[in-house]
Amino acid sequence: MSAAMQSISLQLINGTKADYPMLWEYANNPDYKRQIRNEIANTLSIPLEGVKSQLTAYANGSKKDVKLHTYYKQFQEESDKLRKAVLRWVSIYDNEVLVSAKTQSKKWKALQTETDWTDIDSRETWKEALGKSSVFFFVWTHYERDIRIAMLEHYFDDGIEVHDAVYSKVDIDPKLVKRAICDWTEFNIDISQEK
Repeated sequence: MSAAMQSISLQLINGTKADYPMLWEYANNPDYKRQIRNEIANTLSIPLEGVKSQLTAYANGSKKDVKLHTYYKQFQEESDKLRKAVLRWVSIYDNEVLVSAKTQSKKWKALQTETDWTDIDSRETWKEALGKSSVFFFVWTHYERDIRIAMLEHYFDDGIEVHDAVYSKVDIDPKLVKRAICDWTEFNIDISQEK
């Protein structure tokens, strides 16, 4: 799955390019995603894997080294806004997922706090943001798992689930897999095939 967290999250809340210009492009335009990563790596003289790791960290709540690059700052700010919007959405429309995510999150359990998940404007403490980011991780990966299950159910009965992928010996057109995912889960996720 390409940019699974951003794709899933934006689709859950019906996020638009106007609201999330960088994340929307990142999720929907593989060339843009590649260009952003390469530009950061070249500017900062760091390996591409380091850039990928840092962007993933921002998507999951980190603010470390955000001032090193303007793309880092925009990615982190939009990711923070998206996290809050997704948690709000799930608290209203799919609360069972939120309850499950809170149960799974050790960082959230440590906070032991009452939270208005629909409030996306209040300033969070660092600990609150960390706890909510942990809950967010379990929320979006819940939907990611639904997508992997759709792949396994329809095409890859020999498949093995691995984070944002299913490994299988079956060779099938990714377009068919994408269509099955959309039919089963209503998520429109870009799928690529590695051989």
